[in-house]
Amino acid sequence: MPLIQSISKGKHIELLNIELETALSQLENTPSFYNLIKEGLTADHRKSYLHTVNSYPWSFLPLLVCEAICGKYEHSLPAVAALQFLRASAEILDDTEDTDKSNSFPAKYGKTAAINAATALIILAEKEITKLKLTGVNQDTVIKVIETINSHYITVCTGQHLDLTLLAEAVVSEELYYKIAEMKSAAVIKCACIVGALLAGANQHIVDSFGCFGQNLGIASQIANDILGITQKRDIIKPKVTLPVIYGLSQTNNDALCQLEQVFLQPNTSFSKHENIRKILFNSGAIYYATVKMELYKQRAQRILFSIQKKGINVTNLQHFLK
Repeated sequence: MPLIQSISKGKHIELLNIELETALSQLENTPSFYNLIKEGLTADHRKSYLHTVNSYPWSFLPLLVCEAICGKYEHSLPAVAALQFLRASAEILDDTEDTDKSNSFPAKYGKTAAINAATALIILAEKEITKLKLTGVNQDTVIKVIETINSHYITVCTGQHLDLTLLAEAVVSEELYYKIAEMKSAAVIKCACIVGALLAGANQHIVDSFGCFGQNLGIASQIANDILGITQKRDIIKPKVTLPVIYGLSQTNNDALCQLEQVFLQPNTSFSKHENIRKILFNSGAIYYATVKMELYKQRAQRILFSIQKKGINVTNLQHFLK
């Protein structure tokens, strides 16, 4: 089975699958490990706003940004592969930190195997980045790409630390929510856009514009996932304080507030009426509020794309992320 399934542009997918398979070929002498890593790459349990049948996964952004600016993308494939490896590693590590998922990678294979697989994926990502020079990318640009990925991913790790610690406190502010969203989802997507612009040889103004586009797109993505988390009840069943919840806690009272506090601020308390919580959040306007905020960030991202387009850059494929 191909590592990346066909989405909308077959050639992009075909070439990336070749890149990924080539990177994994060094593991083929140990089939059990090869299959383990491949499963981590093909796991698709986190489809979201940025990964639909009509669009590309966010890790394709370097390719799409690069192609938009300079009309070529083949030399960006190692960077896209690197981000695929980092995505898979992050998901495995996230599931390892979250011990409640019975169908997760570490639940199936154990924490030690999961950590080892995540480590291998990070190393594979590093090897892919160094392959950029073999595609004709000059050394200075390769160094900039490495610095960009490292600086943004250390921000992601810091954001994850806050997510694991500060969000366990009784009171979570909207300001804190956006701070963490900027450090996690937004940083990852901003990084991908900047890498693409660097590989296209863009000037600093264009690089910064694409970075700003990625940041707004990343926050919109996070809010969209929060909305899905409530509508599908996954963030109620396994309580997670997200933007709709923060709004709901501030806008309800009496029994409705008590029920929200019981679920989200006292997570060890047994509670089975998940549909009640879903209704409370809808009736309080929390989902509507989050939707408005999501659209605000999408509009900001759209305005940036319009300004980029005025410079003669074809942003058609990037528009898919805003639909």
